[in-house]
Amino acid sequence: MNRDYTHEINEYWPTIMQAWNEHADKHPIIECDLANMTVAAYPEKEYIDALSERTRESARKEFDRIIAKGGIMVFIRDDENRKLKSFSFPSSAIEQE
Repeated sequence: MNRDYTHEINEYWPTIMQAWNEHADKHPIIECDLANMTVAAYPEKEYIDALSERTRESARKEFDRIIAKGGIMVFIRDDENRKLKSFSFPSSAIEQE
């Protein structure tokens, strides 16, 4: 089943933006860990390198694409459902904050 994480993203959005704004100059990847109810900023290279080989290349391409446009990449970690799903948000989403 492909779960929609819109509710969780909306719930964590203020914290996502806080994490992003604190580290924006480093273009981090933001991860929301639902089980631990935490939001953290990670260096892109370390985070993507830790992904499975199968997803690494597509994640890197998407990260490069969204960052080039001034956007942000967020991962939702849902250990209960064994999911790690990425979302990309354009710069307009960041600028609204």
